[in-house]
Amino acid sequence: MLTNHRQPNEHVLASERENFVRCLHLLSCTHESQEAEGFITNALGAVKRTFDELTGDRCACTLKMCSHDGTVSTWLRDRESPPLRYSAVCRFPSQLNSAFRELQCSRKFTYYLSNNLTADRTYENVNPDWKDHYNAVLVASIRSNIFDHTRSADIMGFLCVDNFHGGFTTLGGVALSSFAHDLFNAISSVHWTMNSGHSN
Repeated sequence: MLTNHRQPNEHVLASERENFVRCLHLLSCTHESQEAEGFITNALGAVKRTFDELTGDRCACTLKMCSHDGTVSTWLRDRESPPLRYSAVCRFPSQLNSAFRELQCSRKFTYYLSNNLTADRTYENVNPDWKDHYNAVLVASIRSNIFDHTRSADIMGFLCVDNFHGGFTTLGGVALSSFAHDLFNAISSVHWTMNSGHSN
């Protein structure tokens, strides 16, 4: 776990926020699903680089989507994610992942944070190889109202950032929740059908 107290570069953070907003604006203007996925992938890249800067570690960002049958699947990843990440379990019950289960059941939190998953004996993940890819995670629920935690059915999906050495903070959790809320609004506004069966 990272213990240094490095100060993130505010210019980098502001620039990546602008990149994120620009991607969502372009997303709102398209009617093509493939083009829309490209804009969302670029937005995930901005989130990834934001947390690279905030944590001082190389992060990966993933967009998971929920289905009506209670399962969750990976829809998109940032473009810099290692190819091996794409071999993860495609679809699984959300209750088999500690982060997703807690966010769906919690009436208090919109994000889940752990800087040392291997030290948490209660952590559950259906992917047997998760330790090969990360040891720390920050997950925000993608929902219509980040201040209303009462109905898990309102959760569209999860915005996930992970790395090996941690450095995630509560302020980072608030920031990721804001990214997730903006992403919800952008995805909801586009005029194309999002297939929850996408997974890679």
